[in-house]
Amino acid sequence: MAAKKKTAPEAYYKELVPVLLMKDNSRYKDAVTVTVNGVNYQIQRGVSVMVPRNVALVLERSHKQELAAEEYLESLKGEVIKMQLTEAIAMADSLSPNAYTLEEKIRWCDEVSASIRREIIKRYLAVETVMTDGEVDMPDGVSPDDVEIAFLNGKPLDKEDLRSFSALGGSGRLRLVFLESHQPTRQIELVGCFDLSENFIRTAPTPFEDGDILEWVRLDSVKDTPDWSKAKRCAVVDTVYDGLVVDEDTFVSESAVPLAIRRVACDELQVEAPYDGMYVEYMLAKMALYQHDYAAYGAHMAQYNQLWDALRRDYKNRAPLTSAAQFRKYW
Repeated sequence: MAAKKKTAPEAYYKELVPVLLMKDNSRYKDAVTVTVNGVNYQIQRGVSVMVPRNVALVLERSHKQELAAEEYLESLKGEVIKMQLTEAIAMADSLSPNAYTLEEKIRWCDEVSASIRREIIKRYLAVETVMTDGEVDMPDGVSPDDVEIAFLNGKPLDKEDLRSFSALGGSGRLRLVFLESHQPTRQIELVGCFDLSENFIRTAPTPFEDGDILEWVRLDSVKDTPDWSKAKRCAVVDTVYDGLVVDEDTFVSESAVPLAIRRVACDELQVEAPYDGMYVEYMLAKMALYQHDYAAYGAHMAQYNQLWDALRRDYKNRAPLTSAAQFRKYW
Protein backbone atom coordinates (compact mmCIF):
# COMPACT_ATOMS: atom_id res chain seq x y z
CA MET A 1 0.00 0.00 0.00
CA ALA A 2 1.41 3.34 -1.04
CA ALA A 3 2.28 5.83 1.72
CA LYS A 4 -0.15 8.70 2.12
CA LYS A 5 1.19 11.77 0.38
CA LYS A 6 1.47 14.84 2.59
CA THR A 7 -0.62 17.81 1.53
CA ALA A 8 1.08 21.18 1.09
CA PRO A 9 -0.19 22.68 4.37
CA GLU A 10 0.76 19.55 6.31
CA ALA A 11 4.23 19.52 4.79
CA TYR A 12 4.60 23.23 5.62
CA TYR A 13 3.83 22.72 9.31
CA LYS A 14 6.08 19.64 9.54
CA GLU A 15 9.06 21.41 8.01
CA LEU A 16 11.97 21.82 10.42
CA VAL A 17 12.94 25.38 11.27
CA PRO A 18 15.52 26.78 13.71
CA VAL A 19 14.53 28.37 17.02
CA LEU A 20 16.70 29.97 19.69
CA LEU A 21 15.20 30.57 23.14
CA MET A 22 16.71 33.15 25.46
CA LYS A 23 18.55 31.83 28.50
CA ASP A 24 19.61 33.49 31.74
CA ASN A 25 20.36 32.35 35.28
CA SER A 26 16.96 33.08 36.80
CA ARG A 27 13.59 33.17 35.09
CA TYR A 28 14.68 31.83 31.70
CA LYS A 29 17.07 29.01 32.57
CA ASP A 30 15.00 25.81 32.27
CA ALA A 31 14.14 23.93 29.10
CA VAL A 32 10.69 24.53 27.60
CA THR A 33 8.22 21.70 26.96
CA VAL A 34 5.69 22.13 24.14
CA THR A 35 2.92 19.65 23.33
CA VAL A 36 1.52 19.65 19.78
CA ASN A 37 -0.96 17.02 18.56
CA GLY A 38 -0.16 14.83 21.56
CA VAL A 39 3.62 14.91 20.99
CA ASN A 40 5.92 16.47 23.61
CA TYR A 41 8.91 18.52 22.51
CA GLN A 42 11.55 19.59 25.04
CA ILE A 43 13.51 22.56 23.77
CA GLN A 44 16.79 23.58 25.34
CA ARG A 45 17.46 27.23 25.95
CA GLY A 46 20.53 29.10 24.78
CA VAL A 47 21.24 26.96 21.71
CA SER A 48 19.74 26.89 18.23
CA VAL A 49 17.63 23.77 17.68
CA MET A 50 15.52 22.51 14.76
CA VAL A 51 11.83 21.93 15.48
CA PRO A 52 8.73 21.45 13.31
CA ARG A 53 7.23 24.72 12.16
CA ASN A 54 4.00 24.13 14.10
CA VAL A 55 6.06 23.87 17.30
CA ALA A 56 7.89 27.09 16.43
CA LEU A 57 4.55 28.82 15.86
CA VAL A 58 3.31 27.69 19.30
CA LEU A 59 6.48 29.10 20.87
CA GLU A 60 6.04 32.37 18.99
CA ARG A 61 2.40 32.70 20.05
CA SER A 62 3.30 31.92 23.66
CA HIS A 63 6.04 34.56 23.58
CA LYS A 64 3.64 37.19 22.21
CA GLN A 65 1.10 36.38 24.94
CA GLU A 66 3.80 36.68 27.59
CA LEU A 67 4.86 40.07 26.24
CA ALA A 68 1.25 41.26 26.17
CA ALA A 69 0.76 40.14 29.78
CA GLU A 70 3.93 41.93 30.90
CA GLU A 71 2.83 45.06 29.03
CA TYR A 72 -0.56 44.94 30.75
CA LEU A 73 1.00 44.48 34.21
CA GLU A 74 3.37 47.37 33.49
CA SER A 75 0.38 49.56 32.61
CA LEU A 76 -1.15 48.78 35.99
CA LYS A 77 1.85 50.03 37.93
CA GLY A 78 0.85 53.03 39.96
CA GLU A 79 -2.84 52.36 39.30
CA VAL A 80 -4.91 51.96 42.45
CA ILE A 81 -7.55 49.25 42.16
CA LYS A 82 -10.26 49.60 44.77
CA MET A 83 -12.85 47.12 45.92
CA GLN A 84 -16.46 47.86 45.09
CA LEU A 85 -19.14 48.32 47.72
CA THR A 86 -21.02 45.21 46.61
CA GLU A 87 -17.80 43.17 46.89
CA ALA A 88 -17.20 44.31 50.47
CA ILE A 89 -20.79 43.44 51.41
CA ALA A 90 -20.48 40.01 49.77
CA MET A 91 -17.28 39.38 51.73
CA ALA A 92 -18.96 40.29 55.03
CA ASP A 93 -21.92 38.06 54.16
CA SER A 94 -19.63 35.13 53.40
CA LEU A 95 -17.83 35.54 56.74
CA SER A 96 -21.04 35.95 58.73
CA PRO A 97 -24.31 34.92 57.00
CA ASN A 98 -27.02 37.28 58.21
CA ALA A 99 -30.52 38.60 57.64
CA TYR A 100 -29.65 42.29 57.57
CA THR A 101 -30.89 44.16 54.51
CA LEU A 102 -28.71 45.46 51.73
CA GLU A 103 -29.84 48.99 52.62
CA GLU A 104 -28.58 48.57 56.21
CA LYS A 105 -25.18 47.31 55.09
CA ILE A 106 -24.80 50.10 52.54
CA ARG A 107 -25.60 52.60 55.30
CA TRP A 108 -22.90 51.09 57.53
CA CYS A 109 -20.38 51.35 54.69
CA ASP A 110 -21.38 54.98 54.18
CA GLU A 111 -20.57 55.62 57.86
CA VAL A 112 -17.03 54.33 57.26
CA SER A 113 -16.61 56.40 54.09
CA ALA A 114 -17.88 59.55 55.81
CA SER A 115 -15.42 59.09 58.69
CA ILE A 116 -12.49 58.54 56.33
CA ARG A 117 -13.32 61.63 54.28
CA ARG A 118 -13.92 63.77 57.37
CA GLU A 119 -10.83 62.77 59.35
CA ILE A 120 -8.16 61.29 57.05
CA ILE A 121 -8.59 61.77 53.29
CA LYS A 122 -9.78 65.35 53.22
CA ARG A 123 -10.70 67.03 49.96
CA TYR A 124 -11.63 70.66 49.61
CA LEU A 125 -13.75 72.69 47.23
CA ALA A 126 -14.02 76.44 46.81
CA VAL A 127 -17.06 78.50 45.95
CA GLU A 128 -17.80 82.20 45.69
CA THR A 129 -20.91 83.72 47.23
CA VAL A 130 -21.90 87.09 48.66
CA MET A 131 -22.39 88.64 52.09
CA THR A 132 -24.91 91.46 52.44
CA ASP A 133 -25.02 93.39 55.72
CA GLY A 134 -23.59 90.41 57.54
CA GLU A 135 -26.02 87.90 56.02
CA VAL A 136 -24.33 85.07 54.13
CA ASP A 137 -25.87 83.29 51.16
CA MET A 138 -24.53 79.79 51.89
CA PRO A 139 -24.41 77.36 48.93
CA ASP A 140 -26.68 74.33 49.03
CA GLY A 141 -25.26 71.49 51.06
CA VAL A 142 -22.56 73.60 52.75
CA SER A 143 -22.76 74.38 56.43
CA PRO A 144 -20.49 76.70 58.46
CA ASP A 145 -19.00 73.59 60.10
CA ASP A 146 -17.64 72.48 56.70
CA VAL A 147 -15.85 75.76 55.97
CA GLU A 148 -12.10 75.76 56.58
CA ILE A 149 -11.14 79.20 55.23
CA ALA A 150 -13.20 82.23 54.20
CA PHE A 151 -12.08 85.34 52.33
CA LEU A 152 -14.21 88.50 52.43
CA ASN A 153 -13.16 90.88 49.66
CA GLY A 154 -9.82 89.06 49.56
CA LYS A 155 -9.18 89.33 53.32
CA PRO A 156 -8.95 85.99 55.18
CA LEU A 157 -11.28 85.45 58.12
CA ASP A 158 -10.65 83.12 61.02
CA LYS A 159 -13.03 80.21 61.34
CA GLU A 160 -14.36 81.52 64.62
CA ASP A 161 -15.50 84.67 62.81
CA LEU A 162 -17.61 82.62 60.44
CA ARG A 163 -20.13 81.93 63.18
CA SER A 164 -20.59 85.64 63.84
CA PHE A 165 -21.01 87.10 60.39
CA SER A 166 -24.14 88.94 61.43
CA ALA A 167 -22.13 90.66 64.18
CA LEU A 168 -19.31 91.52 61.78
CA GLY A 169 -21.59 93.32 59.37
CA GLY A 170 -20.28 94.41 56.03
CA SER A 171 -20.93 93.30 52.48
CA GLY A 172 -18.90 91.97 49.62
CA ARG A 173 -17.74 88.93 47.72
CA LEU A 174 -17.13 85.94 49.93
CA ARG A 175 -14.92 83.02 48.91
CA LEU A 176 -15.40 79.84 50.95
CA VAL A 177 -13.03 76.89 51.04
CA PHE A 178 -14.94 73.97 52.51
CA LEU A 179 -14.44 70.32 53.27
CA GLU A 180 -16.11 68.10 50.67
CA SER A 181 -18.15 65.56 52.56
CA HIS A 182 -18.92 62.00 51.48
CA GLN A 183 -22.20 61.73 49.63
CA PRO A 184 -24.37 58.78 50.71
CA THR A 185 -24.55 55.93 48.23
CA ARG A 186 -27.45 56.38 45.84
CA GLN A 187 -29.93 53.65 46.69
CA ILE A 188 -32.72 53.68 44.11
CA GLU A 189 -35.47 51.14 43.62
CA LEU A 190 -38.50 51.50 41.36
CA VAL A 191 -41.50 49.19 41.15
CA GLY A 192 -44.18 49.74 38.56
CA CYS A 193 -45.44 49.02 35.07
CA PHE A 194 -43.08 50.13 32.31
CA ASP A 195 -43.22 50.35 28.53
CA LEU A 196 -40.19 48.61 27.05
CA SER A 197 -38.37 48.30 23.77
CA GLU A 198 -35.19 46.38 22.95
CA ASN A 199 -32.94 48.92 24.68
CA PHE A 200 -35.30 51.40 26.30
CA ILE A 201 -37.31 51.77 29.52
CA ARG A 202 -39.92 54.50 29.51
CA THR A 203 -39.87 56.24 32.89
CA ALA A 204 -40.04 59.96 33.55
CA PRO A 205 -38.61 61.58 35.48
CA THR A 206 -35.75 59.14 35.97
CA PRO A 207 -33.64 59.03 39.15
CA PHE A 208 -30.91 57.04 37.40
CA GLU A 209 -27.77 58.44 35.76
CA ASP A 210 -25.59 57.59 32.78
CA GLY A 211 -23.29 54.67 33.62
CA ASP A 212 -25.48 53.25 36.38
CA ILE A 213 -25.71 49.46 36.50
CA LEU A 214 -29.28 48.28 36.99
CA GLU A 215 -30.83 45.06 38.22
CA TRP A 216 -34.34 44.24 37.11
CA VAL A 217 -36.85 41.52 37.92
CA ARG A 218 -40.12 40.80 36.14
CA LEU A 219 -43.11 40.61 38.51
CA ASP A 220 -46.53 39.05 38.22
CA SER A 221 -47.92 42.07 40.05
CA VAL A 222 -46.48 45.32 41.33
CA LYS A 223 -47.57 44.16 44.79
CA ASP A 224 -45.14 41.22 44.66
CA THR A 225 -41.89 41.22 46.63
CA PRO A 226 -38.98 41.13 44.11
CA ASP A 227 -36.77 38.05 44.15
CA TRP A 228 -33.45 39.76 43.47
CA SER A 229 -31.62 36.43 43.27
CA LYS A 230 -33.22 36.07 39.81
CA ALA A 231 -32.35 39.59 38.70
CA LYS A 232 -30.79 40.42 35.34
CA ARG A 233 -28.48 43.35 34.75
CA CYS A 234 -28.03 46.10 32.22
CA ALA A 235 -26.16 49.39 32.03
CA VAL A 236 -27.64 52.84 31.53
CA VAL A 237 -26.17 54.11 28.27
CA ASP A 238 -28.04 57.42 28.21
CA THR A 239 -30.79 59.25 30.08
CA VAL A 240 -33.35 61.10 27.98
CA TYR A 241 -36.40 63.16 28.85
CA ASP A 242 -38.82 60.21 28.80
CA GLY A 243 -36.71 57.28 29.96
CA LEU A 244 -33.50 55.27 29.91
CA VAL A 245 -31.44 53.97 27.01
CA VAL A 246 -29.83 50.70 28.13
CA ASP A 247 -27.74 47.93 26.58
CA GLU A 248 -28.90 46.52 23.26
CA ASP A 249 -31.31 43.55 23.34
CA THR A 250 -31.98 43.85 27.06
CA PHE A 251 -35.75 43.64 26.61
CA VAL A 252 -38.37 42.82 24.03
CA SER A 253 -40.96 45.39 23.03
CA GLU A 254 -43.87 45.22 25.50
CA SER A 255 -46.24 47.62 27.19
CA ALA A 256 -47.15 47.99 30.88
CA VAL A 257 -44.72 45.32 32.08
CA PRO A 258 -44.58 44.98 35.90
CA LEU A 259 -40.93 45.30 36.90
CA ALA A 260 -38.76 46.00 39.91
CA ILE A 261 -35.64 47.99 38.99
CA ARG A 262 -32.83 49.06 41.29
CA ARG A 263 -29.38 50.58 41.03
CA VAL A 264 -26.47 48.26 41.79
CA ALA A 265 -24.22 49.78 44.46
CA CYS A 266 -20.96 49.14 42.60
CA ASP A 267 -19.37 52.36 43.90
CA GLU A 268 -15.68 52.11 44.73
CA LEU A 269 -14.64 52.22 48.38
CA GLN A 270 -12.69 55.24 49.60
CA VAL A 271 -9.49 53.23 50.18
CA GLU A 272 -7.56 50.43 48.53
CA ALA A 273 -6.27 47.15 49.99
CA PRO A 274 -5.41 46.35 52.72
CA TYR A 275 -7.39 49.22 54.28
CA ASP A 276 -10.61 48.21 52.52
CA GLY A 277 -10.86 45.56 55.22
CA MET A 278 -12.13 48.36 57.47
CA TYR A 279 -15.50 48.16 55.75
CA VAL A 280 -15.80 44.42 56.30
CA GLU A 281 -14.72 44.63 59.94
CA TYR A 282 -17.16 47.49 60.61
CA MET A 283 -20.08 45.57 59.11
CA LEU A 284 -19.17 42.47 61.11
CA ALA A 285 -18.91 44.60 64.26
CA LYS A 286 -22.37 46.09 63.63
CA MET A 287 -23.86 42.63 63.17
CA ALA A 288 -22.25 41.38 66.37
CA LEU A 289 -23.41 44.44 68.32
CA TYR A 290 -27.04 44.02 67.32
CA GLN A 291 -26.84 40.32 68.17
CA HIS A 292 -25.46 41.23 71.63
CA ASP A 293 -22.24 39.33 70.93
CA TYR A 294 -20.02 41.88 72.63
CA ALA A 295 -16.88 39.75 72.50
CA ALA A 296 -17.10 39.49 68.70
CA TYR A 297 -17.98 43.18 68.52
CA GLY A 298 -14.84 44.10 70.46
CA ALA A 299 -12.66 41.83 68.31
CA HIS A 300 -13.93 43.29 65.03
CA MET A 301 -13.65 46.87 66.27
CA ALA A 302 -10.08 46.19 67.38
CA GLN A 303 -9.27 45.07 63.83
CA TYR A 304 -11.11 48.10 62.44
CA ASN A 305 -9.17 50.52 64.66
CA GLN A 306 -5.88 48.86 63.76
CA LEU A 307 -6.56 49.37 60.04
CA TRP A 308 -7.76 52.93 60.73
CA ASP A 309 -4.52 53.84 62.50
CA ALA A 310 -2.42 52.23 59.76
CA LEU A 311 -4.33 54.16 57.08
CA ARG A 312 -3.86 57.43 58.94
CA ARG A 313 -0.09 56.87 59.18
CA ASP A 314 0.23 55.71 55.58
CA TYR A 315 -1.83 58.56 54.16
CA LYS A 316 0.17 61.10 56.18
CA ASN A 317 3.37 59.74 54.61
CA ARG A 318 1.94 59.62 51.08
CA ALA A 319 0.20 63.01 51.25
CA PRO A 320 2.27 65.26 53.52
CA LEU A 321 1.51 68.92 54.14
CA THR A 322 2.74 71.21 51.38
CA SER A 323 4.33 74.60 51.70
CA ALA A 324 0.90 76.10 50.96
CA ALA A 325 -0.62 74.54 54.06
CA GLN A 326 -1.29 76.91 56.96
CA PHE A 327 -2.50 76.43 60.51
CA ARG A 328 -5.46 78.62 61.25
CA LYS A 329 -7.48 79.44 64.35
CA TYR A 330 -10.20 76.89 65.08
CA TRP A 331 -13.27 77.38 67.23
